[in-house]
Amino acid sequence: MTDALPTSIGDRKRRLSVAYTMAVAAQAGYRVDILDSDRDGVDLRIDTGKAFRPALDISLQATTLLEPPKAGCTAYSLPSCRYERLRMKTQTPRILIVLDLPKQEDRWSSVNFNELVLRHRAYWLSLKDHDPKDIEEISNMHSVRIDIPMRNLFNAASLQRLMALSRTGDI
Repeated sequence: MTDALPTSIGDRKRRLSVAYTMAVAAQAGYRVDILDSDRDGVDLRIDTGKAFRPALDISLQATTLLEPPKAGCTAYSLPSCRYERLRMKTQTPRILIVLDLPKQEDRWSSVNFNELVLRHRAYWLSLKDHDPKDIEEISNMHSVRIDIPMRNLFNAASLQRLMALSRTGDI
């Protein structure tokens, strides 16, 4: 029997998406600030702490329902309000990170004497210049189906490239 308070599946998914993003940022040598409240569609801020202070504002999503890849992309249904907030012009670039989790919850993470494993992977997407006319399908008023290129794997190397783009204002 455990004394742990029950948490929802959504809470656990969110916490794993935070852990995944923080692990990638740590590997890349960046720091992460967890924002107190998600009033603006932003969950985290990653910054370098170096000259010009490049940073990224991060909106996190975690799912077991990413569509199978088609034409080099996977599809995700993003809440409409989150979609609109990620398209806004802002001084600090914003990206969406979607953590793709296994369907079976007991496979989401594991720990043993040799390793800590978070499964599967996360992808990133900038919606800054995304034209709503490009959306194939709006499933309802509450969500928007977006295509995420499979090449946008979120890892230390891609985060370093994104930070370089943030430094020059190209994202």
